[in-house]
Amino acid sequence: MLLAFVTLLSSAQVTGDVPPEVPSTIPSPIYVTAMFPNGTAIASTPIFITVRTSDTHSDYHLVTGPKGEVLLVSEGKKAFADALLDNPSTSGPDYAASTELLSYSFQNATLVFYPSGGVVGRAEDSFGSPLFGANISVSCPTHSFDYGSISGGETTGRGGEFSLRALPIGKCMISASKGELAGSSEIAVKQGEITSAKIVLASPAPPVPDAPIVKDDYGNWLLIGAAFILGAIAVAFFILQKKPHAIPTNPVARQTPQAEAEKAEKPAKRNSSPKKQKAPHASQEPLSPQAQAVLNTLSEREREIVLFLFSSGGRAKRSQMQHKLLIPKTSLLRNLRALERKNIVKLTPFGRNLLAELGDWHE
Repeated sequence: MLLAFVTLLSSAQVTGDVPPEVPSTIPSPIYVTAMFPNGTAIASTPIFITVRTSDTHSDYHLVTGPKGEVLLVSEGKKAFADALLDNPSTSGPDYAASTELLSYSFQNATLVFYPSGGVVGRAEDSFGSPLFGANISVSCPTHSFDYGSISGGETTGRGGEFSLRALPIGKCMISASKGELAGSSEIAVKQGEITSAKIVLASPAPPVPDAPIVKDDYGNWLLIGAAFILGAIAVAFFILQKKPHAIPTNPVARQTPQAEAEKAEKPAKRNSSPKKQKAPHASQEPLSPQAQAVLNTLSEREREIVLFLFSSGGRAKRSQMQHKLLIPKTSLLRNLRALERKNIVKLTPFGRNLLAELGDWHE
C-alpha cells in the first residue's frame, strides 16, 4: 500500500515539453481499522471497500493486517467509505460497514462491520407481467450501516429484476413504484443469505370523498329532543292512567242502523216475554281474563272482528264477516292480516275466500 501511495505521488510529475499540471489537493493517507461491534479486530481478512466523494468513486479489494488495519489514499476531500465482508461459503454478504472519512490531514478511521444479508427480487403488475424501470426503495428498522449507499439507487431491469447488495438483518420493507403503480413487500433478511422478494404493483384505490360537513344547530336539536321526550312521557302517563274498557261477557254482533233505530222507537221492556231471546252470534261462554287482556290491546275494528269470531265458535269466513259486520273488504282484509301477524288469528285460503280461526291464546 505504501508503494502504491508513493507511485500515486510520483505520477503527478510529467516529463517532456508539456508543463506539469499542479494538483488542486495533495493525496493523504487514511489508516482504517476494521472490527466487529464487540471490538474484535478483523485481522488478515479480505474486505471490499468503496470510497465515494462528490465526484469520484473508487473500489478497493484489500486484506486487513494483523490488527485489522488497512491503508487508503484520499485526495484531500470529504469522503465516505462503504465496506463488505463476505464469507465464500455463504450465498450473500455476511457483514457490512460504512463511515465518513475526513482526509484533510493524517487520521485514523474505524469501520465497524454489522451482520447483513442480500436481497434479489422481481417487480410485476397485477397480471404477472414484469415492470421495467420501476424505482426500488428500502426501509429497515436499524441503521447500523448506510444500507442505502451500499445498495445504491436501484431500478428494475428488463425482466423486472432488482438486487440489493447488503441490508441489516431483520425485517425490511421494500417498495417499488412506476408512474401511478405502487406496491411493497416485507421481507426477513438473514445473515449471509440471499432472500427472494416479489413486489406486485397496482393502481391505488380512488380516494373516498369526505362526507359533506353539515352545520348543525345544536340548540334546536336539544329543543326537539326535549320535546320528543316530554311527549313520550305524557303518552305513557295517559296510557297508564286510562282504565281498560269493560268487555261484555256475552258480546253480541253489531246491529244494523235500521235495527238500532227500531229499537230506539220501541224500547223493549224487561221480562216482557216469558223467555229472553239470545242475541245473534253471541258467545255462550264468558271470556277468560287472558282473552280480555289481549282484546284491550287491539284497535276498535280488530276487537270487533275478534268478538265476532268468539260468537261464531272461533271461526268464520271472510265473506260472512264482511256481510255481518258491514266492514269494507279492503279494510277487513287489512285488519285480518294485522291480527295474523299478532298470532291472534290464523288465515287459511278457502277457494276464493279466506277462513279465519282463533288460536289457542285465549284458553
